[in-house]
Amino acid sequence: QLDLDYTKLYGRKAFDADIAAQLYIRGFSVRGNHLIEEHGRKVAFKESPNCGRLERLKYIVLHSTAGAKYSSDVDWMCNEEAKVSAHFVVGRNGELTQLVALNKSAMHAGKSAYGGDTNLNSCSIGIELSNFSHLQKNERGEWKTWFGQTVDDENVRVCKHKHEEFDRGWHRYTNEQIETASALVIALRREFGPLEIAGHEDIATGRKVDPGPAFPMNKFVQVIEYTELANVDTEARHNPAKKNVAPVARAKPAE
Repeated sequence: QLDLDYTKLYGRKAFDADIAAQLYIRGFSVRGNHLIEEHGRKVAFKESPNCGRLERLKYIVLHSTAGAKYSSDVDWMCNEEAKVSAHFVVGRNGELTQLVALNKSAMHAGKSAYGGDTNLNSCSIGIELSNFSHLQKNERGEWKTWFGQTVDDENVRVCKHKHEEFDRGWHRYTNEQIETASALVIALRREFGPLEIAGHEDIATGRKVDPGPAFPMNKFVQVIEYTELANVDTEARHNPAKKNVAPVARAKPAE
C-alpha cells in the first residue's frame, strides 16, 4: 500500500485536479541557479562546500538523510569533513533549504549507475528528505533508530524493501514533506525538462536502500506527471516560450 493522504493538506483524501493546480502554483521557480519562492525571495540557502562540476542534467535522485533532525541534516551536509551534500533538504514539517547551486554537482550519489550513466553526481539533482530510514525493534517491542531514539508505532511502517527478502520497520514520511518535495520537483522539471526521478536505492542497488518502501515513489511520480499534464495548457499560456512543460500523458493517480 502507498500512504499518501491529502486530508491534512487539502481537506480531502483523494488527489484531484484542484490539488494538482495547488501543487503547480505553489510558487517555486528557478532563477540564477537558485530556487525562488512565490514572492520572489530565495528559498533558504546555506552553501555547502561539498560540490563540484555538473556536466549535464538527466535525473532527480531522492534520498533519506537517516539523521536525527532537519537542522542537523543541513549542518552535516555543510560540513567540509562530511564530504556529502545535496542540492536540497526537505524537513518533516515541509521546511526546505538549498545547499548547492543548480549549476554545480552535489555529493549525494556516491558510486552509482543508472540508465546507462555512471557517477550520477555529475548529471543529477539530489534531494534529501529528513527521515530516520530503517529501524530496529528492541526486546521491549520499541522501535529504535540507529542512534537510539524511540519512534512511536504510528510513525513506523513495517514492510519489505524491493531489494530485500524480509520485513522491517521504516520511518514514515509526512504529508507536508511529500507535498514540498512534489512542488520542488515540479518546479525543477518545469525549468530543466522532464528529468527522470529515481531513488538512491535505484542508482546504488545493493549499497543503498533509501528513500525506502515508506516513501510512496510510484504515487509521487504519478502525482507529478498528472499535475504537469493537468496544467500544461496554463503553462503554455503564461510562458509560450517554454519547450519542456509537456510531459508524456499519464493516468490520474489512483484514489
